[in-house]
Parts: sequence; structure tokens; C-alpha cells
Amino acid sequence: VFHVSPKNFGFYFAMAATGLIFGASLNRRLVRRKAPEWILRRGLFVQATAGCVLLVIAWAGVPSPIVFMMPVMAYSFSQGLVMPNAIAGAMEPLPYMAGLAAALLGAVQMGSGGVTGYIVNALYNGTALPLAGLLALLACCGLASYHLVIYRKTSSAVAK
Repeated sequence: VFHVSPKNFGFYFAMAATGLIFGASLNRRLVRRKAPEWILRRGLFVQATAGCVLLVIAWAGVPSPIVFMMPVMAYSFSQGLVMPNAIAGAMEPLPYMAGLAAALLGAVQMGSGGVTGYIVNALYNGTALPLAGLLALLACCGLASYHLVIYRKTSSAVAK
């Protein structure tokens, strides 16, 4: 889409990787002082915001790969906050089956990645819009799922 030369591709890939590294590093520090659900909620908000910004940039047809990669970097950053806490939260009710739960989560992640890649490929129209749209949609679904399931559960438990 952006006609990035192979020589420069690593730089843009490193932007996404750097975001993930910084998010995971921040998560490591935050988890000592904050509850995982607190970090997860904020990480999902950052992810949904970055996804929506990415969608707007793609919709506007901004031709600069660096402008496109900035929200991708923020999206990757949020992954460093979301994934460890989401996985820990999903495994928490099953401590006696942690290995099975981890394997199932890994299979779901890989399967979802494959399906998502197929959808982006099927919708590809020569622009970054299919990728940006799907990232925004999935991030917003993650945030909505959190608020419909997890946040309500913890809010009602606190109220009791």
C-alpha cells in the first residue's frame, strides 16, 4: 500500500515491535501497584482509540507510512497491557487446569489470527482500509466485551 522499500521495511516493523515492548514493560511495573483489571480496562481503551485513529487515517487516505504506523505503534503498545492481563484473568478461574487453559487460549489466538488475516486479504482493495477497519472493529469489540462482562461482574461484586 505504501510502497515501502525492503530496505526500510524493518524500520516500520520495529515501530510496532517497540510499541509492544514498551507496553509489556509498563505492564510489568503497573501490575505491582494496580489490579490486572485496572490495567486491562485502560489498555483496551488505548487499543480502541488507536484502532479508531488508524481507521480515520486509512479512511482519509494519508499516504505516509510513518503517519499510519504511529497508531499501529499505540495499538501494539496496548497489546502489551491487554494480553498478559487478559490471559491471566482468563486462567484465574481454572488454576488446576492452567496448562489446558493456556493451550486453548493459544489455539484461539492462532485461529483468530488466521481468520482475521483471511478477512483482511478477502477485503483488500489496494488501501489500508480493510486492515484498519478490522483492527478498529476488533478493538472496540474487546472494549465492549470487557464492559459488558468483566466490568459488570466486578462492579456488582463490589456493590455486594
